[in-house]
Amino acid sequence: MHLLPILPKKYIIKFIRANLSAKYINEEFKIPVIHLIRNPFNVIQSQLKVNFPWLKNLDSFVAQADLVSLIQNEFGFDITNYKSLSTYEIFALRWCIENVIPLEVLEPYGYKSLVVKYESLINDMEVFYNICSEFNIDYLKSIQEIYNRPSSKTHPNNTLKLSKKSSDEFSPKQYDGILKILDVFNTKLYSEIDNITF
Repeated sequence: MHLLPILPKKYIIKFIRANLSAKYINEEFKIPVIHLIRNPFNVIQSQLKVNFPWLKNLDSFVAQADLVSLIQNEFGFDITNYKSLSTYEIFALRWCIENVIPLEVLEPYGYKSLVVKYESLINDMEVFYNICSEFNIDYLKSIQEIYNRPSSKTHPNNTLKLSKKSSDEFSPKQYDGILKILDVFNTKLYSEIDNITF
């Protein structure tokens, strides 16, 4: 039997920390990109739960002179001083670097791409169907039965649920610290329209 009919014609590759290189991958290699974004409060909650020490280390960003200059020029913020920030503020800064810079500062993707909000994807299967249609992706016939099942990679202690007020998990001081960083970057990626309260 010939193997070609059962070999995949497409590969979906998941990158967790590739937002700043996604534009290069997309344009240089003509690889379609689905840029999935999640609101900063839920991202920070998740990062606090996994507690990976490297998440607090922004030295790889600080080592990039062009990135440091871009953030300084665009927002008047010096990321080389990040170690003076609280953990919550560092996580908010990481979120801004990984999301605001590629989506609100740099030029849009030059090749086939789509920006999708995680909150929309998990709450509306039409978003999923639209992605599949846009990128010509086949999906399982049983997709509706398994759509909301947690991933095998979901942290075992993860009890996060999408909340209309995702800031409830933080103390006022923590919340203000996160908001201070988001305000510096003047992000419009999330707003009251998205039912995410900042």
